[in-house]
Amino acid sequence: MKKQLHKSNLSLYLASSVFIIIGIVCFVMSVVILVTSIMNKVRFDEVTAEISEISVGKNSLSESSRGGEIYYDVYVDYVYNAEIYEYVNLGVYIAGMYEGEEVDILVNPDEPTEIKMMGQDAINIAGALVGGVLSFGVGVFLFYPVYKAEKKKKDLLAFGNYIYAVVDSVEKELKISVGKKHEHPYIVYCTYTDEVTGMQYKFKSDTFWIDPYPKIKEGSRIKVYVDDRDFINHYVSIEEALEA
Repeated sequence: MKKQLHKSNLSLYLASSVFIIIGIVCFVMSVVILVTSIMNKVRFDEVTAEISEISVGKNSLSESSRGGEIYYDVYVDYVYNAEIYEYVNLGVYIAGMYEGEEVDILVNPDEPTEIKMMGQDAINIAGALVGGVLSFGVGVFLFYPVYKAEKKKKDLLAFGNYIYAVVDSVEKELKISVGKKHEHPYIVYCTYTDEVTGMQYKFKSDTFWIDPYPKIKEGSRIKVYVDDRDFINHYVSIEEALEA
C-alpha cells in the first residue's frame, strides 16, 4: 500500500537516481579519458599536419534535409618517419577550421594512421565533466526534497508525539498528474483545536494515490504527528487512517 500511496515519491527517486548515475558515469568517463590522454602523450608522437579537406559527413546529408545537425569530416596530410600520409580522417571538427590550416596531432607509432588532435582529450574531459556536474546536480535537486520529507516523517514518528485533527476536506491535487489518463493524487486538509487556548492549527497531508473514502472524509478524525516545539513540523498519518 505504501508504494501506491506515495508513487510520486518513488517516481522522483527513480528519476533522481537515473540523473545521479549518469553524472557518476560522466565523472568516470572524464577520469578514463584523462588517464588515456596521459598515456597517449607518453606513447604517441607529436606531429604537425595540414588540413587537406573539410567535407559534410555522410550521415549528415540525410539529417540536414530533416533539419538535423550537420557534421563535418576533417582530413589531414602529414609526414611521419619520412613517410607521407594523406587524407587521414582527424576524427574531430572544431568551428573555425579551414582547409590549409596547420594543426598539431598525436600519431600512434605502431599504427601511424591512428591520430588524435592535440587538445581533443581536454575538450572531451571538459564536456564529460560539465555533463556530469549538470546531471548530478539535477539528480540531487530532485532527490533532496523527497529525502528531507522522508527524514522529517521518520523523526516525527520516532518521537511519537501526536494529536487528533478533524478533516476539513479531501481534495485532488490538480497541479500533479500521472499517466495518459492524467490521474491526480489526493491531499487531506485538517484542523486541530487546542482545548486549553482555543487556538486552531491547520495541517495538510502529503499527496497520496489511493481514494481514502470512506475511511477519510470530511468530519472524520485523523492522527497528526507533531513537533511539540513547532507544529509547522508535522505529518498527517494517512497510512494509519486507511489501515484503521
